[in-house]
Formats: sequence, C-alpha cells, structure tokens
Amino acid sequence: MCINGRAVMFEANKNHKAYRALLTHAFRDSTPTLNPVRVELIFYFKRPKSVKRDLPSVKPDIDKLCRTVLDGATGLLFKDDSQVIILNARKEYAEAEGVLVRCFDIDSVTIR
Repeated sequence: MCINGRAVMFEANKNHKAYRALLTHAFRDSTPTLNPVRVELIFYFKRPKSVKRDLPSVKPDIDKLCRTVLDGATGLLFKDDSQVIILNARKEYAEAEGVLVRCFDIDSVTIR
C-alpha cells in the first residue's frame, strides 16, 4: 500500500497485534543487548486431525512468523532487530502450540 508516496506495510493477520503483545509480555524482564546476536526459533503447531503429512508445510509462512517474533523482541532482547546476524527457524507439529525463542550474544570470534 502506498500513502503520500511512501510504502506502508500492514499485517493481513488480525491476530498479529495480540500475538506481538504476548511476545512483548514474555520478554518484559529481559535486558536488551547491544551486541550482535544469533536467534533460534522453533514454532510449534497442533496437527489438525485431518492432516496426514509429517511436516507443517502450510501457512503461516515462516518468514512472517520470524518477523513477528523479532519485532516483538526489539527493545527487549536486543536494541534493534538489525543486530540479528544469524537466524535459525523451523516449524514443527506438537501437542501444544507456541514458540521457543533462544537469543545468544555473539562476537566475531564465535562465528569464524
């Protein structure tokens, strides 16, 4: 969408704001790092009874899930999501839905 000559993004998912608020609440006691970070995300989804496939290769898209978590963590786990230099993410079926978030400070020695 374009407003006054500027690109404006909006979320198509009506639950996005509530989910982001939940993430912000979960990260509330964290101290944001100023260092580069590695983030690992595992998204858990309940398998629908009618689904026979082993892997959750359906919506929601993993890139949008990651963006939501990183936006929710900005200012809480790290000052800005531009500090994320390594991102690992996957979707899995599980008994309970949720996301596991791991955030690690890294330095140039760690990744070489």
